[in-house]
Amino acid sequence: MGKFKFRVKLVTPNPQIEYMIKKSISNQVERAYHAAIRRTRIELERIIRGYVLGSPEVSSLQGGPLQYEVGAVDGRVAGAINFLIQRLVSTINITYTPFNLAGGRFVSKLEISCFPKTLIDDMLNHPDSRYLTDKGVEIPWMSWLLTLGDRIIVRKFQVNYSAKFNSRTGGATMKQVKSGGWRVPPQFSGTRDNNFITRALDNVGVYISQYLQTEFERAI
Repeated sequence: MGKFKFRVKLVTPNPQIEYMIKKSISNQVERAYHAAIRRTRIELERIIRGYVLGSPEVSSLQGGPLQYEVGAVDGRVAGAINFLIQRLVSTINITYTPFNLAGGRFVSKLEISCFPKTLIDDMLNHPDSRYLTDKGVEIPWMSWLLTLGDRIIVRKFQVNYSAKFNSRTGGATMKQVKSGGWRVPPQFSGTRDNNFITRALDNVGVYISQYLQTEFERAI
């Protein structure tokens, strides 16, 4: 059998070959990125609902002492929290910069947001965020939770759990004291920049960061 010799000559410059290889990899990474983002959006909706409903404040508002502290009953908590979740989910925004080669490295940027600037005011303006007492006094209970922090709100009164007779909520009444007053329990209190919503979303952010990394690695 005769011998044959083949000779191959690469006419494409090495830098261009390197660029073409990296570009091909970049395209594959981009497809994986898209798949991971789609799954992340679905998971984000689920996890927002879970973290909000599972927060200590909301759990206590829906069957714990906090509902009696602020007097929010008759479905008001459910109405306000459902509105909050819908508002957060409807404003989920995922933006990213497609992968590019810069200095021999893959560069991209991903931003996830779901906290519109008007969210706190939207919550405060929701009809279930306040109620009228039997005496016609308006109680802005959501404002207490989201904006007033640890300050005393009702002076010379405290919540009395031992006297439930004639209680509007069925769990507690207010009793007069000589000094001090009532405030949102410190473990539940909040301000515009640090409240049960922001704390729940902080937990969401940590979870989603880990989830996105896992999904991206799986898609690759």
